[in-house]
Amino acid sequence: MTIFTKLAAAIFASFDSAGNPRKVDNGDTVVWGTEVERLLSSGGFKTINAAGPFSGRSTYNNQPKDFVYLSTDGDGATTSLAVGFIKKSNASGDWSVAVPWQGIQGPQGENFTPDTTGLLAGRSAFDGEPEGFSYLATDNGNLYFRQGGSGWSAGIPFGRGDQGDDGWAPVLAVATDGTRRVLQVVDWTGGEGTKPTTLGYIGATGIVAAIANGVDIRGATGSTGSTGSTGTPGTNGADGAKWFSGSGAPSVGTGANGDYYLQLVAGGGGAIGDVWLKAAGTWSITGNIRGATGAAIGGLLTTRGDMVVQGASAAQRLALGVSGYALKSDGTDVVWAASREVLTANRTLYVRPDGSNSNTGLVNNAGGALLTIQKAIDTAAALDLNGFAVTIQVGAGTFTGTVAIIKPFVGGAVTLQGDTTTPANVLLSIAGTGIQVSGGGELTVLGFKMATSAGTAALRATNGGRIRVTGAMDYGACAGAAMEAENYGIIEVTANYTISGSAPRHWWCEAQGLILCIGRTITLTGTPAFSTAFAVAFGGFINVPINTFSGSATGKRYDASKNGTIQTNSAATTYLPGDAAGTGTNPGTSPYGLYA
Repeated sequence: MTIFTKLAAAIFASFDSAGNPRKVDNGDTVVWGTEVERLLSSGGFKTINAAGPFSGRSTYNNQPKDFVYLSTDGDGATTSLAVGFIKKSNASGDWSVAVPWQGIQGPQGENFTPDTTGLLAGRSAFDGEPEGFSYLATDNGNLYFRQGGSGWSAGIPFGRGDQGDDGWAPVLAVATDGTRRVLQVVDWTGGEGTKPTTLGYIGATGIVAAIANGVDIRGATGSTGSTGSTGTPGTNGADGAKWFSGSGAPSVGTGANGDYYLQLVAGGGGAIGDVWLKAAGTWSITGNIRGATGAAIGGLLTTRGDMVVQGASAAQRLALGVSGYALKSDGTDVVWAASREVLTANRTLYVRPDGSNSNTGLVNNAGGALLTIQKAIDTAAALDLNGFAVTIQVGAGTFTGTVAIIKPFVGGAVTLQGDTTTPANVLLSIAGTGIQVSGGGELTVLGFKMATSAGTAALRATNGGRIRVTGAMDYGACAGAAMEAENYGIIEVTANYTISGSAPRHWWCEAQGLILCIGRTITLTGTPAFSTAFAVAFGGFINVPINTFSGSATGKRYDASKNGTIQTNSAATTYLPGDAAGTGTNPGTSPYGLYA
C-alpha cells in the first residue's frame, strides 16, 4: 500500500502545529497529488465490503483475498478511531495490519461575522468596498458580497429559517381551592400543527398537575373603602304601644288602642299591679305583675349592724363581725373572715437557721424567728403595709433556698438585710437563681455573700422587677452572673461591694434590661475569671461610669451586641476589669453594640 508521508489534514490546515497561520506549501501539494494518483492507478482505495465493531471482524475470516472490513471502533488495542483490514489471501483469518481510515480532527473553523449590517437601502454606502466584503441587510435577512466590478451578489438567506407554525394559546378557567383561586388550563386554541395535550394548573414554574401547587391569583384584601353618603330617610313607622301608670283604674280618655296601663294603687275595680290593655276604646285588665307575699322574717334584725342573708336552706341573721373582718364566701355561705392585716407602724421579720416557718417571725430567737427567707417574703406579701416598711433581718448562717418575688408588695417597701459589716457571715449558697424579682415587684437587698451553682444569676430582675442594692455585698462564684437584668428589669447599686469568685459574667443585661452602678468602689479579690465577659449587654443598657476597681481579673472586659450599650462616660476600653479586649464598640457594625 502507498503510505502518505504527510496527511492532507496537516497540508491543508489553517494553522501549523505551533498554532501559527500557514499557507499550503506547493511542494506538499505536489507530493499529495502524486501519491493520490498512484493510489488510484494501483487500486490502493478499496471498496468496503463489511463494517462493524472490531469484535465482529472474525465473522468474515473465510472471505476471499482483498475483502475489506471497516472496524468502526479501532483495532482493539492501540486506537479507537476507525481502521480498515484487508484479506491478504484466501486463507482463514489472514488479515492485514490495521489501516487508518479516519484522519485526525482538524481545528475548529472561525465563526463567520458580516463586515457590517444595516437596512438594504443603506447597502449602497459600501459600494466602494473590495471584493469579498459582506453586508447583512437586517430588514430582509439576506447576506450580500461585493463581487468586484460586477457589484453585489444575489441575496443569501442568513440566520433566519422559514416561518414556523402559529403557536397554541391555553384556554384558562378559574378553579377554587378553599380560599385560593388558581388558573386552570382546560384546553388549547389558535395554533397550527399538533395540539398540546398537557392540562393542569398554572404553578410557579409552569403547568402542574396538583391544584395545591398552583399559584393563588388573588391578592391581599384591600383596605376598607370610604363610607358612602347617608341615604334618604325612610317614612315614619306606625306608633308603637305606650305604657301609662297611675292610682286607680285608667280613665277612658287616657291612651289609644293598643296602649297599656299599670295600676299602682287599688281601686276602680283593679288591684295593685294590674295591667290594663285598651282595645276598641275600652280598658280591660289582662294580668297582674305583682308576686305573692313572701314569708315573714320578723325578729331577725335585732342588733345594729346585723345583716340578713340567704343561707344554704333559708334566710339567716349574720351578726356584726369583729374589727378587721370582711364578708367572704366559704363556698357555701357568706361568712365573716379575717382580711389583710393593715400595718400601723414599721415591722421587722426575723429569719434564722434555727427558726421555724410555724413561728410568727416577730421575735429574734429560735421560738419566734422564721426558718426561710421565702417564708418571710410571703408573710410580708400578705400584709397591707399602709405606707410603712417591712425589714426582713436574716441572721448569721448559710441559707440554700431560692427567693422569688412575683408581684408588688401592697402599700409599702420591703428590705432584705443580712450583715452589712461582714456580708460573708450571711451566705446565700443556692443551686439555682438566688434572688429573683419579677412582675413589677421591688426589693431592697444588702449585707449578703451570694454564690450560685446553677440558674442564671445571684440577683435577677426580670419582667419589670426592680432590685436596689443599698449596702455592702460579696459576690462569690456564680453559675451565670452576679447580676442580671432583662425584659425591663432594673438593678440599681448605690453601695461599694466585693467580688471574690469567678463567673461567666458579672453584669449581664438583655432585652431592655438596665443595670446602674455609678461612682462606687468595687474590690476584686483572688483574681476572679469571667469566661464570657465582665460586662455583657445583649440588647440591654449597662450604665457604670466613674467607678473605681481595686484588684484584677481575667477574661474579656466587655461584650456589647444586638443594640446593647455599655455607658462609661467615654472611659478607656481598658476601664473594666479583665485582661482581654472587649467587643462591640460601633452599633453600625457586627456585633452591633456600643461601648461609650
